[in-house]
Parts: sequence; C-alpha cells; structure tokens
Amino acid sequence: MEDVSLEDMVEMREMDVKIMILGLRNLQSPGLLPVKKAFIKMNAKSLVSPKMGVNVQNIKTDPKMPGANPTLNTTLSFTVPLP
Repeated sequence: MEDVSLEDMVEMREMDVKIMILGLRNLQSPGLLPVKKAFIKMNAKSLVSPKMGVNVQNIKTDPKMPGANPTLNTTLSFTVPLP
C-alpha cells in the first residue's frame, strides 16, 4: 500500500482564521473542586500535517473570569495552511 500525501494532490494556501469567543456557559470541573478561572486552549497544529505545520502554534487564552459562566470576550487569530 502506498502513502498518499494531501499536500501533493491539493494546493495549500495560507488562511487567516479569526474566532471570537464571547463566553463559556455551564462549565463543570472534572474533579471535586469548582471551576476557578476558565480559559480556551485550541490545538491549531491538529488542523495541518506535520510537514506543513512547522510554524503553526497552539493557542491558549489567559485565565480570566472565575465561575461556571465566564464572559471572555476574546478573539483568537492565527494563520494556517489549508486546502
């Protein structure tokens, strides 16, 4: 069986991605302690192949508001090569 490379078959272009996060609702802690400070972690490297994703970094917001219903009002911006 021969490996198929998506990069060889499809033209890849650098795309700017912006995601506006207004807030999180009804968060639940996986443990016994309540949610202290919520944050968003996005694994942007999973969107691209290892060869193409050398310059792509994972993104994480700073922990801000406490509680189960925090309002973050954050925009995540990054560039990734996509077909």
